Amino acid sequence: MLIIDKLQLLPQIFGQIIIPLSVQKELLALNKFGFDTTPIVQSDWIKIQDPLNQELVSQLELELDKGESSAIALAIELNAHNLIIDEKKGRKIAHELGIEVIGLIGILLEAKEKQLIQKIKPILDELRIKANFRISESLYDKILQKTNEIDSN
Repeated sequence: MLIIDKLQLLPQIFGQIIIPLSVQKELLALNKFGFDTTPIVQSDWIKIQDPLNQELVSQLELELDKGESSAIALAIELNAHNLIIDEKKGRKIAHELGIEVIGLIGILLEAKEKQLIQKIKPILDELRIKANFRISESLYDKILQKTNEIDSN
């Protein structure tokens, strides 16, 4: 969301977002690639909180990275409504643990439904170019059909 300048959608959809310190570090590391992370640092809607169950984090780290592992453990502890995660393996494990997940595409669909954005297609195209976001052509077409943007440019 930061890379395509759509970070403001998160508080509009979810209100406050709670992330582990490891996720914050991953986000702030985007500075090295020329991205301005000031909106993350200055936000009043992102709260940093590490999970207490470090044993679970360690178990999850056998299959996932530190950020995903900590986020899943924190979501369990907080009984979170949604876990924002796009990594396929992380989503699968979160589902297995009974956690509702939402990814970037789900957030964009929600934003369009709430009329926070007018079109998804240009955002998906920008994600593909700027963030090397991988999405299959069939899913891309399905999203555009669902949002009645199939003929848009």
